[in-house]
Amino acid sequence: MRDRRASPARVASRAVLAAALLAASGLVGCNTGERSASDTTLPADPAAVRVLDAPASPDSADLDLHHRWRAAATRQLLRAKDAPWAFRQFPDLVVLAGEAHRSLLLLPSRDGRPSLAVFRVRVPAGADVDFATWVTIAPAVVQNSDGVDFAVGIGVADVSPDRVALDFERLEPGAARAGWQRVVRDLTPFAGRTVWIVLAARDRGSRVADSLLWGDPRVQSAPVGEAVVDLGAHPGARRRSANVPWSSATIFKTYSLFSDDAVHWVPPEWIRLSFPWLRSLRIFSALGANWGPTLEGHDEDGGPSSSWEAPLAKRYEFFTGVPPAPIGARFSWAEFDRVTGYAAASGLRLHLNLAGAPEAFTGGSGMYRNYHFNERAVVDDAGWRTYVDLLFGHLATQPWFAGATFSFFNEPNCIWTDFDGSVRKVGFQGDAAAYARQYLSTWQAMKPHLGDRRVHLGPWVIEPDAPGRRRDHAAAYIRAIQRTFADAGETLPEWDAFAFNLYETPQLTLDNFASYKLGFVRALLRRTLGPRLLAVNIDEFGVHPIIGETFEKATGVSIYKTRWETSWQAEMLALLVEERVATAASWFPVFMVGAPQALRAYFSYFALSYVMGAIDSAESEGALTAVPAATPGDPAQREVWVKLASRGASRVGYLASFAAGRVRTAIWRYPRFIATDERLATDEGTDVEVRLPPGGRSWRVRILGYEDQLRAPPSAAVERSLGFKAFPAVPRMKEVTLDATGSFELRVGPGEVYLVEATVPDEPVATTR
Repeated sequence: MRDRRASPARVASRAVLAAALLAASGLVGCNTGERSASDTTLPADPAAVRVLDAPASPDSADLDLHHRWRAAATRQLLRAKDAPWAFRQFPDLVVLAGEAHRSLLLLPSRDGRPSLAVFRVRVPAGADVDFATWVTIAPAVVQNSDGVDFAVGIGVADVSPDRVALDFERLEPGAARAGWQRVVRDLTPFAGRTVWIVLAARDRGSRVADSLLWGDPRVQSAPVGEAVVDLGAHPGARRRSANVPWSSATIFKTYSLFSDDAVHWVPPEWIRLSFPWLRSLRIFSALGANWGPTLEGHDEDGGPSSSWEAPLAKRYEFFTGVPPAPIGARFSWAEFDRVTGYAAASGLRLHLNLAGAPEAFTGGSGMYRNYHFNERAVVDDAGWRTYVDLLFGHLATQPWFAGATFSFFNEPNCIWTDFDGSVRKVGFQGDAAAYARQYLSTWQAMKPHLGDRRVHLGPWVIEPDAPGRRRDHAAAYIRAIQRTFADAGETLPEWDAFAFNLYETPQLTLDNFASYKLGFVRALLRRTLGPRLLAVNIDEFGVHPIIGETFEKATGVSIYKTRWETSWQAEMLALLVEERVATAASWFPVFMVGAPQALRAYFSYFALSYVMGAIDSAESEGALTAVPAATPGDPAQREVWVKLASRGASRVGYLASFAAGRVRTAIWRYPRFIATDERLATDEGTDVEVRLPPGGRSWRVRILGYEDQLRAPPSAAVERSLGFKAFPAVPRMKEVTLDATGSFELRVGPGEVYLVEATVPDEPVATTR
C-alpha cells in the first residue's frame, strides 16, 4: 500500500467533503418547527392538554419533552418583535463547560406574569421516576442580560395548571455562562396519578436578552442496581439478516475520493480492505450537473468557492460542451470514465445518483447553493431525454455497469421554514408536479438500458411535523409521481427500496429515530404504495456537521474523536438491525481516508460487524486486521439479539450472536447527552453483569476494549495490548482473557464500547427459539 499521509489532494478532498456534508445532508434547514402564536393562554379545559406517558420501568425509554414540545400548552405574552421566539425548540445545540444540550426557549412575558409551558404526564403506578432538566441563558445574548427567574412546578392534574405552586429561583448571568444548571424534581410520590409539569420564566424588571433555555427536559426512570446482559435468556429483540445493514458508504462526488491525485495517495481498494463489511459505495452526485457557467462564475449568493469546487467539477464533468453542437457531440468521457473506473476498482458495487440536470436543459440557469449540483428544474424535456438516453447508453458499455444501482434525484421535497415563518425551497426548485414530470422523463429515457429493480425511490426528506400546508410533503411528491405515470400509461418502476437520510441534529436525537422517522416512513409507504412493500434504505446517516462544528468551536475537541461518538455509532448500528433497515450508508469510512484522525468509532463498526458475522479478525505483530468472514452466508452468524441502550435507564445496550461453541457480544453505554471525554469521566461507570448461557460450563471469555477505558475484572488471567493495523492512529486496545462460569462483571463507563467473545471448545451453544 502506498504512503497514506495527507497530500494536498487529500486536504482538498476533505474540504470538498466537509462542504458537501454541510450543504448536502438534507439538513440545510428541513428540520424546523411550526411557528407558535406570540400570545397564548392555557386552555379553559385542562383535559384538552395531551397526556404523555412517563416511563413505566427502568427498561423503558425516557419521556423526552424536548422532542414532544408540541404537546405543551403555553401561556405567554410577548412583544410583536419577539413573536418569532415564542415557546419552541431552540435552533442550536448549546455547549457549556464540555456539556451539550438541546433546549426549549421560553421568554418571560411582557406583563411581568410568568410565561408557562405546561406538560400533562401520566406517571404509572409503581414507577420510580424523576423530572430532570438543565437551565441557562442563550450564550449569544447572556452578556446583555441581568438575569431571569425560573421555576419548575409539579402538581396533580386535577386542577388548572396555573394553580400549580411555583418557587422561583434567579439565574444570574455569571452562573449561566459557567455552565448548565441542573434541576431535578422527584415524581415518585405521584405514581399512579397524572401530573402537570410546569416550566416557568419570569422577569418583573428588564427582560432584555432573557432568553431562558431549558436543556433536554425529560422524565426518566432511576436505574435499578447493576445492568444485566443476559446471554441465556435473550431479552432483546431477535433479528435475522441476510446482510449487515451498514454495508454501504456514502461519498460526496466521485472525484472527492477517486480523482487522479487521490488514488495516487490512497489506492481505490483501500476502502474495501479497511472496511471489509462494505459491499457498496453510494456516490452522492456522480451523474452530471456538477458544473456549469453559473458555478464557474459563482454568481449565486452563497455559492461554492471556485478555488476548489469549480476546477474539480469542470475537469471531471462529462457534459461541458456548448451549443450549437448536437447533444451527442457535447459529451467528453475520458476523465469521467477514468475516475468512475477508479471507484469501481475499489471492488465495491457502485450506487450512482443522477443528481440534477445540466444548465443546457434548465433554460441556461443554474443553482448550486445547497447541494453543489444544479438544482433547477428541466425546461427542455426533449433535450433532457436525449441526454439521459445517451448517458445511460454509455454507462451500459462500462464493465462495472451490470452490478450498479441508481437513484434520482436528491431530496426534492426539502424546505426551510425560518423562525419568522419565511419559507424557501431547498434543492430541486420545481414543485411536486414538475418533479413528477421530470422523474417520468428520466425513467423513460434510462429504462431501456437499465431493466427493473436497480433504482430506489429517493432519497427524501422525512419530516413528520412539516408545518401548515406542507405537512406530509413527501407523500405529495410520491402521489404526484403515481398520477403522472398513470396519466402517461407508464408502469411505475420496480423500485428496490425507499430511501431517506437520517442525522443526529440540534432538533432530533438518535433516541427518537425509530418512533419519529422510521415509523413514519413505514406508515407513509402503507398510505401511498399500499400492499407494495418496499425495503427501507438510509442513504446517509451520521452526526450532522452542524453539531460537530458547534461542539468543536466550544470545546476545541472534534466530536468524531470522542467516546460519545463511539457509542453513538454502536447504538446507531444496533438500531439499523432492530429496525430491519436493508442498507445504510455512513460517511464514516470517508472520514478515515488517509487515517490522520484517531477516530475511536472504528471499533464500534469492527465490534458490531464481528458480532453479525460479517468479518473475522486476524492478528500479526500485536495488531488486529478486520478481514471478510470465512463463511459470510452462515445463517447462524446472521441471527442476532439486540437491546438498545436508549430504551432503558441504565443506557447499556448490546448486540449478541450465537454459534456452535461461541457467543459474540458487543456491549456499550450510550450517554443521554453529548459531552467531552473529560466530562464523561466524572461518571464512575455502571456495573454490568454478563450472564453466560446456562449449563454449568466453564467459558473462556475474551474482552476487547480501548486501553484508556477497560478495567480488568479481578479474575483476569491475561492482558495484552493491541492496535489496528490499518489505522495506527486509532487508540490502542486492551485484550483481557479470563475463565468464567455462570456470569462475570464488567464495569462500563459512559461512551465505552466492548467486544466480548465467550467460547467452549467443541460444544454447541443452545439458542432460544
